[in-house]
Amino acid sequence: MHIKLMGAIVFCALLLFALNSNLTAETPIVWGDLSPGQYAVGFKTFEKFDHSRTFQPKTDYFGEKIEGIRARPVQACLWYPAAAQDDEMSMNYGEYMFAYPEDDRLFNILSAIQNREIQMLFSRVRDQNIMLTISNTLFAAVRDAQPAEGKFPLVIYHPDIGGIYCNNAVLCEFLASHGYAVLSASPLGMKSVNVDEDHASLEFQARDKEFAWTLVKDQEFIDFDRLALVGANSGGLMALEMQMRNTDVDAMVSIEGWLTQADKAEFCKNSPFLDPIRMHKPFLHISIGPQEELDYSLFESLKYSDRTLIHWADLPGDGFVHYPMFTLLMSDEIKTMTASVREAHEDICELVLAFLNENIKDESSAQDTFAQLASNVPSAEIKSFTAQELPPTPNQFIRIVESKGVDKALEIFQKFHELEPERVFFQERRLNLLGYQALNRGQVEDAIKLFKMNTAAYPSSCNTWDSLSDGYMAANDTENAIKCMKKVLETIPIDTVNDDQLKAQLKEKCERMLNELQG
Repeated sequence: MHIKLMGAIVFCALLLFALNSNLTAETPIVWGDLSPGQYAVGFKTFEKFDHSRTFQPKTDYFGEKIEGIRARPVQACLWYPAAAQDDEMSMNYGEYMFAYPEDDRLFNILSAIQNREIQMLFSRVRDQNIMLTISNTLFAAVRDAQPAEGKFPLVIYHPDIGGIYCNNAVLCEFLASHGYAVLSASPLGMKSVNVDEDHASLEFQARDKEFAWTLVKDQEFIDFDRLALVGANSGGLMALEMQMRNTDVDAMVSIEGWLTQADKAEFCKNSPFLDPIRMHKPFLHISIGPQEELDYSLFESLKYSDRTLIHWADLPGDGFVHYPMFTLLMSDEIKTMTASVREAHEDICELVLAFLNENIKDESSAQDTFAQLASNVPSAEIKSFTAQELPPTPNQFIRIVESKGVDKALEIFQKFHELEPERVFFQERRLNLLGYQALNRGQVEDAIKLFKMNTAAYPSSCNTWDSLSDGYMAANDTENAIKCMKKVLETIPIDTVNDDQLKAQLKEKCERMLNELQG
């Protein structure tokens, strides 16, 4: 059934089937058949203004000063494993939609985010009484609960671009009960709560998550050496962009993300932060909807990552959020009608947990658990792709030359250059400098090897051929030096890298040297 058309059906009976007030925090109805872990769930917020970015203008249209803080407000929302306390009251969904701030100066912006979420829900429900029932639905988390003993991996959750941080609170609570700290923040536009679907808005949201990460750095129960990213819908692209700029990330999950949606493929590929060589960590992508609406080219480009692709063909591709789980409060007829969507949500939560256990916690049985779960998912297609060997980055390559020697660097270059001749393995001028440094140390053979690598990587640069000719001259190899000088003259007309002044200097030098050497 199409989720966007399911609004009234999903929520029409909620008022008649409200939650029992005796529910325990560990097993809320909205969790369905998900089995809680060994921990209770705690929830905290951390607020701060990012003064490196403005959110409000200094003056209004008439030039009159606007009072108040102009810096960008960020509220970090954290689920975490907590010590069980029977006398604590669990949160309801209304408390999630308005996570009351410790800093009252964020009250207005959080109220605006809450209103945005209520409007979205009301567009589906169109009944104030049902909205009240949704707000009163109990979840598992206890606000400011005592953290459990131990240190727990961190998961940063990226919600959909126009959603709210808690639109997958079921997943976040579920992970926390199994020993993960889960951090998120609500999407904000550049200057208001209204978010545009453009790269600038995604960049601001990524920076908000990074800023939120700094707000929880003093939480002693978080193990910051174990970090995973989870993104839902457009959040999948935001998570991928964060992974490509944060080398501490150990694993990533994208759920029904933009990464494989045909109508979003070009937008994702045009991200200024997208570079497949930076993605080389285990990656689980879950896609939903008809195959003809999907484009896997971006997913396939991430070839340096061990990837698992799980696809549900018979489920609607309208976004991964926990709202279908509220149908568990309805009549048997409604629950049966929406069972496939709800069961898929539970399957996805369990798969994400098993994937993280395998790649973050490194549990001895986790791999079999994930493989078993994936193979038993009904109506789903599962594919696994083994990562290609990762070539070094330009900076890594230079460090290989300096620490492991020229021969090791040459071996690595030849292997990867044959596979990907267009890839930039090093900057021309940087390797050229290393070559001349080797010449100055009297390491002529090493210098020639470095210069030859440069000509292989930049065959249209007249400067690389000139440097190689210098290397051969230092080795008293006049024959090869002459060949390189002639190559300099051949490449000058097609060289688009070096400036005209340098090309003129090299032309004069090589013509003069050729006249001297050839008589």
